Amino acid sequence: MEKARRQQARQQAQRQQEQQQAQRQQQEEEQQQARPIQQLRHLKLAKLPSRSSHERYDRNMTERDRRTELTQRFGAVMKLVPAEFYGERVPSKYNMLNIFISYSQMLTKEEARLRSEKERLKELNRKLQIALQQRQDILFARNDA
Repeated sequence: MEKARRQQARQQAQRQQEQQQAQRQQQEEEQQQARPIQQLRHLKLAKLPSRSSHERYDRNMTERDRRTELTQRFGAVMKLVPAEFYGERVPSKYNMLNIFISYSQMLTKEEARLRSEKERLKELNRKLQIALQQRQDILFARNDA
């Protein structure tokens, strides 16, 4: 009896979650359908624009989106570059590209230096392991004698 009640409660909770999810999806679809209308509101047109006006508006919106995305991507890359490379003021996009180039070149040189240092340390470790083994062999040979 108790088991059946628990199962009913679980099923009811699952149905509620599904209903809530369906409501959320419906709200998101309504918001997506309302976006183009919201984008057109700022135009305050007295009459419907001609086809070429729509095309020009679409091109302008696409270009604005492209510029916004480009700015966001520059900002994301700037967060990866330490502030010492560009100072307190945000540089122009042209200068940002030069900063990115110099920073990536510096990282490449640092990576090569670290790789060679790692190889040098591996070789040193190998030599020290050989020397240790030789000393242990000598020590064991004395103990045996």
